Amino acid sequence: MQLIVEILARYSRISSRSEGAMAIARVAIHPAIGIMRVGNSEDGYFVGPEVPGARIRAEGGFKDNDGTSSKVKREAARFRVFSFDETGACVGELSPTDGQIEWSVTLANTKAEWDRFEGTSGEELPINGRRPGAYRNRDVGDLDTDDGRRARDQLKITPQAVTLQGPNQRGAFDDGRFFDMVVPLGEARTDEDGRLLVLGGRGVSAPYMPGQRISNYANNDWWHDDVSDGPVTAKVKLGDGRELVADPAWVICAPPDFSPDTINVVTLFDVVVDTAIKAGFAKAPKEIDFYRDIQPILNRGLQAAWTSGRAYEGHASSDMFDWQILGNPAKETKKAREAMLARIRNPHLTGAEAVAQANERFMPALAGDNGDCADGKPDHWLHLTVTQYDMLVRWTKGDFKTGTPVQVDNRITPEGLDRAALEACAGGAFYPGIEAGWITRNPASYVAMGRLDPAKFVAGDLTKRMAVPWQADFFECNTWWWPAQRPDYVVPADVYRRIEQIEAELANAALGTTGGDQVIRDELTSERATLIKRRELWSRGLADPDAASLAVHDGDHAMVKAWNRLGFVVAIADDGTPYKVDGEPVLLETDRALGSDMSLAEAFYRLVNIERFPEFRPMAKLIAEEMLSKANYGADSLLLPFPYTVDAFRARMNAIYDGDVAVMDDPVGLTKYSKATVVENLRQKAPMNLVDGAWLANIMSVGPCDDVRARLFSIWNDEVGNGTTELNHCNVYDALLRSVDVYLPPITTEAFRDLDFIPSAWESPVFQVAVGMFPESFFPELLGMTLYLEWEATPTLLPAAKFYQGIGIDPQFYRMHAGIDNVTTGHGALAREAIELHLDEVRRGGGDDAVQAEWRRIWNGYVAWSTLGTFGKDLGVYLDKFEGNAGVPTPDYARARMADLIRKKAQYARTAHGARVLGAKPLGELFADPDALMDALAASTLVNPDSPRDSKFITDTISFRGPMYKVFNPKELDVVLDWIGSLRKEAPPSPGPAPGKSADRVFKVISDHIARAAQAPEHKEPMLPDPAGKPKALADWFAAGDVDALMTALAASRYIVAGNADGSQLITIFTGQMVGVLTADEVDAFRSWIKDRCPARGAHVAAGLFIEKVNFALPNLLAPDDREAVPYGVRRQHIGVGSLH
Repeated sequence: MQLIVEILARYSRISSRSEGAMAIARVAIHPAIGIMRVGNSEDGYFVGPEVPGARIRAEGGFKDNDGTSSKVKREAARFRVFSFDETGACVGELSPTDGQIEWSVTLANTKAEWDRFEGTSGEELPINGRRPGAYRNRDVGDLDTDDGRRARDQLKITPQAVTLQGPNQRGAFDDGRFFDMVVPLGEARTDEDGRLLVLGGRGVSAPYMPGQRISNYANNDWWHDDVSDGPVTAKVKLGDGRELVADPAWVICAPPDFSPDTINVVTLFDVVVDTAIKAGFAKAPKEIDFYRDIQPILNRGLQAAWTSGRAYEGHASSDMFDWQILGNPAKETKKAREAMLARIRNPHLTGAEAVAQANERFMPALAGDNGDCADGKPDHWLHLTVTQYDMLVRWTKGDFKTGTPVQVDNRITPEGLDRAALEACAGGAFYPGIEAGWITRNPASYVAMGRLDPAKFVAGDLTKRMAVPWQADFFECNTWWWPAQRPDYVVPADVYRRIEQIEAELANAALGTTGGDQVIRDELTSERATLIKRRELWSRGLADPDAASLAVHDGDHAMVKAWNRLGFVVAIADDGTPYKVDGEPVLLETDRALGSDMSLAEAFYRLVNIERFPEFRPMAKLIAEEMLSKANYGADSLLLPFPYTVDAFRARMNAIYDGDVAVMDDPVGLTKYSKATVVENLRQKAPMNLVDGAWLANIMSVGPCDDVRARLFSIWNDEVGNGTTELNHCNVYDALLRSVDVYLPPITTEAFRDLDFIPSAWESPVFQVAVGMFPESFFPELLGMTLYLEWEATPTLLPAAKFYQGIGIDPQFYRMHAGIDNVTTGHGALAREAIELHLDEVRRGGGDDAVQAEWRRIWNGYVAWSTLGTFGKDLGVYLDKFEGNAGVPTPDYARARMADLIRKKAQYARTAHGARVLGAKPLGELFADPDALMDALAASTLVNPDSPRDSKFITDTISFRGPMYKVFNPKELDVVLDWIGSLRKEAPPSPGPAPGKSADRVFKVISDHIARAAQAPEHKEPMLPDPAGKPKALADWFAAGDVDALMTALAASRYIVAGNADGSQLITIFTGQMVGVLTADEVDAFRSWIKDRCPARGAHVAAGLFIEKVNFALPNLLAPDDREAVPYGVRRQHIGVGSLH
């Protein structure tokens, strides 16, 4: 815009060095606001944008090891001091030869102490005004007393400032604490020219209390992260002896920019310019230049197609973006400009006019400052700044010049530094934002354009309103939010590589154009056309945000752990070559951690076929390291680390054993299930048990061995049967499966890989095979892993053996383990002895320090396997669903599975069906609504419910000659057939509610409101009983995230009279003090559920019979002190894999 050109011109008048010293009247730090971003690489970093429009590149990729690792390089903010004469003209950048510069940086993270983020609430207050009663962590002190304020200061991470002078100096922000947890926030250093580099945190986010779950996208008590912000100051001593204090700057540490080559429709720089004009620091531009001021705004929307599925659908085939037409001020092109402006939301509108534009028909089709997009709610939709929109209005009227396409000017200027830093940041929606929120659009925040008022801010003030931890917001705010930095759907690099291969094959002269060659050409051309349209979920591998089975906030936790594995979307390769297809630029997802796209099932397949996939060995080691690094010591008090002594070791192991023995005579959790469900439980455990012993498969090498390895080999020898086929543990389990009519293909086959096990069923087998592949690298960990599996076997597997025998299932696998794994003379004893012998040997060679270091690794192996993944929890949820459906797809169950399949295929299918319609609606649109697509199919002639395999959809569409041949694998085809069959009209059911129907409705209502309910102050008082009868705050039940357990507690509470909705206090509350909080339909769901006597999901069960389900959830719901009252044998069932076998 003209304003920027004028400022650039003024700053470009740089005097020569010879004239400069005497001309210096003022010095200032630029950028005025610098941006750094977290990364977990030990040493790798790159400097953020310093030239407007120039693409930043990290040498060797944005991650270590040429982008193949999960170590993300930090983005550093670099600051320089510039001098200015009395007229304000820039004299130049100061160097060490011009004078001495003393830098000082202060960083802080005060998120946990500040107010809860709730949209624009608080924006109307003075800059640092508080909202009484709206504090995060409000249970930690108060602001009305000195003691309360001191208590709340523990929530602030405030390391000491770092002061540096001279080139090549450095200091760390490493003494800040969150309560008593040390939380490093980064470091400051100077380069060889004396410029300041500030690097932020490592992307570490964690709760103070182990096991505290995330319950909200922005406000999570007891959590911290390591982003920060604070002032940057400099004192300058010139060569002539004068001492000057530079105009100060500010630095903000933010999450990574995962799409550095795309720019937000509204950038933080746009907000700063708009705010400066409002404050009188700048004036609106006099002249509009199309290529400088207009085309960038419009082009940002187009660029979003590379990171946003919705933008791709909306813009990929649009003919509205013809720059020659739009950049022509002639009257003949005015209609095109008017058509464009008519699609853009007007920020000036209020009232009914604003409501009319509050929908997806207007751009930007992104969420606003007060929540997810919602039709008819203007503050739920993003709009351009007033300055941006007013320039578009002038452009529409023809008040502009065409200009020429903007070329990157690589000169370093003060204003250019300011602009480049902020153009890479989100200027909305501020809900709460990525780098900084709505405080940046407050004119009172600044003393000049883009320069914050140091009298009004202290370190931590700009980021304190951001989400804590940032990963929660980063996972949840997808689709409608910041696709230019947090991508939604992307083009993976391997897709591009395949397109290149196809183009090479098509260009090969040896491939003819007749007969079979033409068939191959047609197939390649068709594949290429499909690949060009292909998009994949950027966050794939973390959690599917649309999955019906996703527990509340599981995806947030996955982002906390694995944000560093995700890819970066870029337009050019590391060598500077642009990515192109058909001559047009494309943006690709690169630097995704090796194996991030690979399912655990595929990893298992490669691990057990390692000789066929030797190139997978490095990845196997990375998998082992990654899984070992996720040991969750906070999952239980008996898993916490402790210093090693023989006595302490034996005491801990005895405590664990005694905790298991305490519940040896209790019925196992499977007693509530039918035999069909019990058999399914055994089948789901096949991947784990059919590789039993794999972690020790390579424990013995050629040559002499010591006593430690001899004991481990003895265990391995038993695992594989001591040379007797029928005693091999994997064979015993296979025989067990076959005895209940479960016949599985060999574990080394693709057929086994493709079986419909729940995803987490692969966690334990992949872990033990991967770690066992490297016995020398992970020897201490293997000792700990062996102890875990062998020590707890007898007391936990004897009850299982009794149970299986009691229902007529061969218990040999479980009885055998209970016998040979005993802790007196069996494998448990051998594992303990091996550890003690090994540590004795370590002590002789290196003393106690070496022992403790080795012990930490051993205990890491124990805890890593004990707490691995979520199979225990996932299996319980899965078996409940399986039991509810008795293994037979009911209409609701079949429809849900079909809906999941449609969602899975939708990203490709939306663009693959061209102009085809179904029921008068374009197929591409129907794929966005699975229910509508299923209804349209059901109403068509394509399905035959009475004979599903004779449906035209099967015979004509997905058969060998059909257009969708091989679109579905066999398991997916079964889903389709089950759904078609479920459409068959049966005889009317007998009167009465369908089992579990009302429970499903209540489950959905609670799930929809649980995140907000967990944070509601009014939920701190009401109490619901746990199974032991102990009262527990309703807010704590909500925060735990287990909806089934919460329903159980409600059913057993004084708020409900089972069978009598009108007599239940809960309904009185809903229709009285909570009137309007729930819709009438949501209240009716609770009425129906109470009338049905509060059934569990899937089956009618009276409230009094819920106790078993609550017992299952109990250890995860109780506070740490309460958990100790529950025997470890119960607690351990809900940690990691849940059971040993």
